[in-house]
Amino acid sequence: MTIFNTDSNSVTSTIELPACLGPRCTSFGVAVSADGRFAYVAEASSDTIHVLNTETRTVISSIRVDGGPRGIALLPPPRVVAPDPAEGIP
Repeated sequence: MTIFNTDSNSVTSTIELPACLGPRCTSFGVAVSADGRFAYVAEASSDTIHVLNTETRTVISSIRVDGGPRGIALLPPPRVVAPDPAEGIP
């Protein structure tokens, strides 16, 4: 995962995702919590949602899901939704 500074259009850091398979890594979506403390990354090649601490820039959890998530959304109260491509987007 690459972190960009949008003011300078430059890379500020990278975060290695534990289940990412090098060139086969297929992250399809990122959602950031309302308070900015967490980012959730949908990584289809390993059927995983990674939870990142945005302050420490570390992966704090990896959650296995079925179907190769191809997107992610945060819904209140907070709820994470990763659509199943076989079933369409909820």
